[in-house]
Amino acid sequence: MRSTAEVNAVTATAISQLGGLAILVKNAVIEVAGLLLEISESDFDVNVLGVWRCTGAADRRAVTSTG
Repeated sequence: MRSTAEVNAVTATAISQLGGLAILVKNAVIEVAGLLLEISESDFDVNVLGVWRCTGAADRRAVTSTG
């Protein structure tokens, strides 16, 4: 998930259709062989920042829904 807007939209849709958000499974990655300094910015974005974006969106929704 490459943009915060995309993550927020997916999270909002899931909550709307499923009635809430109880857990977040962070299981999507692009397998990259090699040293950290050799991976592309795009792969880093998906593997690290994508997880960060999803966690942030889920946490904000959880805090909002529990008061």
